[in-house]
Amino acid sequence: MVTSRDITEAADGLRGIARRTQLVYVEELGAHLKLENEQPIGAFKIRGAYNAIRKLSDATRQRGVITYSSGNHGQAVAFAAKQFGVRAVIVMPETTPAVKIAGVKKWGGEVVFAGRTSEDRRIKAEEIARTEQLAIVPPFDHPDIVAGQATIALEIVEQLPEVETVVVPVGGGGLISGIVTGLAAAHSRAVVWGVEPAGAPGKSGPPRAHREHRRRPDHVECRRDPVCRAGAGERPSAGRRISGG
Repeated sequence: MVTSRDITEAADGLRGIARRTQLVYVEELGAHLKLENEQPIGAFKIRGAYNAIRKLSDATRQRGVITYSSGNHGQAVAFAAKQFGVRAVIVMPETTPAVKIAGVKKWGGEVVFAGRTSEDRRIKAEEIARTEQLAIVPPFDHPDIVAGQATIALEIVEQLPEVETVVVPVGGGGLISGIVTGLAAAHSRAVVWGVEPAGAPGKSGPPRAHREHRRRPDHVECRRDPVCRAGAGERPSAGRRISGG
C-alpha cells in the first residue's frame, strides 16, 4: 500500500535529483501541461527509479541493480544508479533504437539484449539478478516506483490548487497509480482520466481510452476500473483496494 507518508518522503528524497518541472498553460489546448521532459533524462521515470533505488538497503544497493526496459525506465535506472555510484544493468529488446541504447550508456548503464517482448526482457533480467545478486527495479509494478511517480501530483496541486481534472497516459499503470495516490495525498478532489492508444489498449481491454477515478487520502476506489487493474503489471495499484463498478 502506498500512503501519503510514502509520497511525501519520496518527495523529500528526490530533492536535488528530480526537477520540479513547469506547469505551463497552452492556450491552443485550453489545458496545462506538466513538462516532465525537463527532467535530466527527459522523462518522469527518474522519480520512481531513483526512489526505488534509494529505498534499498545499503548492502543490497551496493551489489548493483538491474531492470528490463525498452527505453526511458532503463535510462532512469542508469541515471539513478550513477548518483549512488553503483552498477546498473539494463535488459533491452533486440529492436531498441540506437538513441535509447545511447541514453542508457550515457549514464554508465550496461546494456544486455533479450528478445523482442517485455516477457523476454523480464525473464532475462530475473536470471541475471539471481546469478549476479542484483536488485531488480521494476518499470512500474512496485510501491516505491508508484510513490516516486506520485510526487508529480503533489507538484500539480501546489502549482494549480484549483485543478479539477488530470489526464494521464497509461502504459504499465505506474504513472496513473501515482497520480491518483498523489492527488489523494494532497487532498485534491480532481478527477483522473487515463488515456491509451485506441489501437493498443494495455489496461482497458477493448479500445476504450479513458476511465474515471475518485480518491480520498490513503484510500482509492476506482469506478469502472480497468485502467487501475493490472494489465501490463500485476500490481500497478500498489496494494490499494480497488473496486469495480
